[in-house]
Amino acid sequence: MVAQFTILSWNILAAEFTNFNHKPPGCVQGHLNPDSKLESKAQTAARYTLASDALLARVPDAVLLQECSKHFFSVAVNPRAPALLEQFAVAHATNEEGPGTAVLLLKNGRLASTGATFTAGGSEALTGGTSKSASAVLVTLKGGDARQRVWLCSMHLTPYKIKPEAVRTHLKLLGDALRSEIDCSSADSDAPARVLVAGDLNAQPAEVAAIQRECAGPLSGLLHRVVSPGPTGLSANFAAPCEIDHLFLSPGLRLVSPLELERTPESPFGVPPHDGEAAPVAFASDHVWLSATVSVE
Repeated sequence: MVAQFTILSWNILAAEFTNFNHKPPGCVQGHLNPDSKLESKAQTAARYTLASDALLARVPDAVLLQECSKHFFSVAVNPRAPALLEQFAVAHATNEEGPGTAVLLLKNGRLASTGATFTAGGSEALTGGTSKSASAVLVTLKGGDARQRVWLCSMHLTPYKIKPEAVRTHLKLLGDALRSEIDCSSADSDAPARVLVAGDLNAQPAEVAAIQRECAGPLSGLLHRVVSPGPTGLSANFAAPCEIDHLFLSPGLRLVSPLELERTPESPFGVPPHDGEAAPVAFASDHVWLSATVSVE
């Protein structure tokens, strides 16, 4: 039996981190908040509304988020939070107090949580930051073969070229957790769980290849990277688009159709700076979402 489900992975840019791109061409079109290097509350509300509406328009079976703050689910910050939570359940999120990773499941979608979850990373000392984490949820396909179980992992890595040891540690933590959980979950089944990892690796394809060569863990051989059709985010100095968000599939999972991106690679991430008050918001994030339909075989 072949079953399919859809996923969407996205670094939605937590408001707490907008100080890093307050200069043009920041994702909120060169935002300028006279009182702070952080974007204004109105800009956060506008961005989070754009992100929520995009998720509600796409209605994927699973959403894998990075730089996701708990405030994204608060109506006091995100006007569309109630509508979002009406359609999606937060299956697992890493950080209560600050931005982290999260996995959301569509309530009437094709996936059901088994209740098994784990967190890998999320440590300033070990993985390069509290947001540098991975949220993992074990799901099954509704009405399908009970053996068709998939670990969905939303991951956010620190830049390998800056903190290689933190990346090695993070991937080891993820690999150890996956092996342990797969062993446990396979005890009641004759088929091992498949693994899907997606997120912001802060690494371009050549750097990902180096990570796969030099780091132990699931990316080094267990998982196959799906090639993206274009840039997914901005370079470290926010000067140019680059491909730093990635999708990985284990054996038993197959991409059904080409990977989709939020917008075409030619679309700009920013415009020249604005004078005066805070600039308008055109995009939800300095990353684009990646969307895929995956079959379980």
